[in-house]
Amino acid sequence: MKKCYICSPFRADKNVQDYYIWVAKELSKKAAIAGYAVFCPHLAFQFLDDNVPEQREQAITMGKEWLKKCDIIMQLDCALSQGMIGEIMLAKSLNKRFWIIKESDL
Repeated sequence: MKKCYICSPFRADKNVQDYYIWVAKELSKKAAIAGYAVFCPHLAFQFLDDNVPEQREQAITMGKEWLKKCDIIMQLDCALSQGMIGEIMLAKSLNKRFWIIKESDL
């Protein structure tokens, strides 16, 4: 089974984080329905506190390790966060395929 990494924004105030969790779930569902084994760092690493710099950095580092194993990157078409920029740069350096999804398609 092909593996899909979900790349979307997360860091924001609590109200917007709830929206981004919803977005991450919708993207993950879309990839799963398309037949991919999905990895979404926002959902997987909820045990870490994004507001604690060391824990945020650990989540980013672990996410990038999973990204290396994925066949395709599902990227939300939106203003890019710093975390997304790092993920996209890594994915491009590894010649990963991208699947761009517009917010209006969720």
